[in-house]
Amino acid sequence: MGELNKYFGIIRLCNLTLEPIVDNFMKKYSTVFSLFLLLNLHAVALKNPTKQCQNKSGKACDNLGYLYDQKGKVKKAAKFYKRACDLRYAMGCYHLAELYLVGSGVAQNDASFITYTQKACTLGYKKVVLLVKKHNL
Repeated sequence: MGELNKYFGIIRLCNLTLEPIVDNFMKKYSTVFSLFLLLNLHAVALKNPTKQCQNKSGKACDNLGYLYDQKGKVKKAAKFYKRACDLRYAMGCYHLAELYLVGSGVAQNDASFITYTQKACTLGYKKVVLLVKKHNL
């Protein structure tokens, strides 16, 4: 019961609600959105995101993490997500939180999941509720 209260605390912290409209949108458009996102990320990749990440672009670091994640190199993805989060890029924190939740590329760790979820909220990424919903928390 204590774990459940932590997750609901995250939802309250972010002033989030589980709205059916969001769920329906994600079900209906998730494939199209994923394709669009991948095409967009590959376009960014052509602009040398490694150099952009080294130059402290959180978005570039997150994009690199996502590309490595899609290639199955999750440990490397986790390093880029962490860098993105450290650079105050909310999506990097969100992606890293999900890795800690499921234990992919990093050791499963509820405390780290909550820490990075809260940081994503603090940085303005209110869609963390989708992570909670996606994993039936």
